[in-house]
Formats: sequence, C-alpha cells, structure tokens
Amino acid sequence: MKYADAKNLIGTQVRAWTAMNGYYVGELVEIFGSPWRGKVRITGVLKPAAFETARGNRQRRGMRPGDEIEVGGTNIAPIDAPGTSYLEALVEELNLETRMLGEAGPKDMGWLTRSVELRKQQIEAERAAAHAVSIRVAMGSDALAFARAEQAASPGAFWDEVVRMLYR
Repeated sequence: MKYADAKNLIGTQVRAWTAMNGYYVGELVEIFGSPWRGKVRITGVLKPAAFETARGNRQRRGMRPGDEIEVGGTNIAPIDAPGTSYLEALVEELNLETRMLGEAGPKDMGWLTRSVELRKQQIEAERAAAHAVSIRVAMGSDALAFARAEQAASPGAFWDEVVRMLYR
C-alpha cells in the first residue's frame, strides 16, 4: 500500500499482521518513517500468535484487544470484518488444527499433535487469566494485595492469596 493511501486510512479499521505474532483487526492510529510503518490499536483477533517449535515449543504472547502493534506498511490493509477475543481465536485455531490432525499423514502427525496439546494449554491459561481478572474486579480495593501475591516468588502464592481474601 502506498503511503498516501495509508494516510487516508488513519482512524479507520484495518488488518495488521506479522507471520509469527498473529493477525489482528484494529484502528490505524498513525503512520511514520520511510519505509513507512503503522501503529494499530487492536480491537479484535483474527489469528493467534504462532508457536516456535524450532525453539522448544515457545509460544509468543500475541496481542489482546486494547494493545497496540507496530507493523510495516506491507502488513496493513483495509478490512470490514470484526475480530474476536484472543480466547475465541485460540479455540478456532484449536478446532482447525484438530481437523488437520484427522487428515494428516505420518510426516505431519508429530508437530500437529504437539500443536494441539499446546493450544489446549494456552486456552486453559487464557481462561485462568480471565478468571483472575474477574476476581480482581470483584475484590475492588484489595487489588494491591492481589498484585503483591502475583509478584511473590512462589507460584502458589497467587492462589493462596485469592483463597485468603475470599474466605476471610
């Protein structure tokens, strides 16, 4: 897309993507540089971030609605379709990979099986994070204690603190 065309899209809904970090829908906030780049405020997710299986199955974080992403001008295009939440995009990706697994040959079976397992873990983590946020909102002024528990060295301290707050 040409710089002049992109300038006309500022403030409108666009698709922004990077191969490994996901595909998103959002508002084009600004364009800058040469070659030009754009900053997009994400309003929906089209496809979640990819796995880096060559690096020990590391999952990229991906972006959530409200985040901003900076991408090259070739990775921005106008779009009319809305995106979904990150959790919904993960579920759609899991369904796709599960269908692919049913049609896969022996060569693809290993990585697809691992990918399905990792997507399921991601979905559980995303649900747990959403649950933690809802508890945080319900607790209101106890958010400071919640933050202290999250920063504690022990992984179980976070949930221990939640239980203490709910049952005191």
